[in-house]
Amino acid sequence: MNCIVVDDSEMVQKQIAGFIEKSGFLTCCGTFANPIGIETCIEENNVSLIFLDIEMPQMSGFDFLDKYKKNIQIIVISASRKYALDAYDYDITDYLLKPIAYERFLVAANKAVEKHILQKHLNDEHLA
Repeated sequence: MNCIVVDDSEMVQKQIAGFIEKSGFLTCCGTFANPIGIETCIEENNVSLIFLDIEMPQMSGFDFLDKYKKNIQIIVISASRKYALDAYDYDITDYLLKPIAYERFLVAANKAVEKHILQKHLNDEHLA
């Protein structure tokens, strides 16, 4: 399952990218400091999942979610609990609170993969 990481902290980008590589079932197609211009990467790499920070300069994660309406899974990564309820209004897959433990990352990643497989199965049935 192809994914990207969008967080203004280079340390968090590297951590999540490392978790993705360690998982063995996700592929990191890029890391970004903000969501401006990531649409090209999403389309070119058939990205199904975004690990998205909320508080970023230039464009917040919520601003991106307001703008980008395509069917893609989002796992929010944030240092604050205060955005959790609002984030679920965007039908996110999960919400990871920084600092992120690998075990908790795996729970969220597995949830995303299960949802991805279910959606693919439903799409295949619809086409049959």
